[in-house]
Amino acid sequence: MVEGDTPRILQDEDTPPLLSYNTQIAAAALSCGFGLIGEKAFLDSTELLDDGAQRREVSWVFSGKDKVDFGDGEGPITFNTFTIRMRDTDWCEANPGHPVAKMAAQARKAWQLLNKLALKAPSAEFGDPLYRSQLFRREEADGSISKALVPLHYDEEEKRELLKELGYIQ
Repeated sequence: MVEGDTPRILQDEDTPPLLSYNTQIAAAALSCGFGLIGEKAFLDSTELLDDGAQRREVSWVFSGKDKVDFGDGEGPITFNTFTIRMRDTDWCEANPGHPVAKMAAQARKAWQLLNKLALKAPSAEFGDPLYRSQLFRREEADGSISKALVPLHYDEEEKRELLKELGYIQ
């Protein structure tokens, strides 16, 4: 940290970094020129509470001195303004052509997809077995490629029966 710099922190509690919207904001901030405050500006820690429970805390620490100009005539904006706009759907809808609004839309969609994938855990236990599957390919006589998807939760016998039925094995 540079003397006189004021850290700006994106922080979550009990959310893994890959599922945190703050990680999407951090990626957008880094991609447009905001900088982390140092080499150790990411912290993922777990605290053991008095009652035996655990609390996870994830922090991204950015430099408060950085400003970025998006070329929109407004001039440079601070990290605080950037994060406020990234979270403000009304502002984004009112300024759909602004680079921050576009980054926010992409960040929200990426965050939603990551969370959807995490919640639809790839196992039969969660009721959506085809989210994860094993791919089998076969070259046909005409040179085209056929593909078969076998759900990962199938045991060897079920896999063999399906592949036999589809003509992938004898």
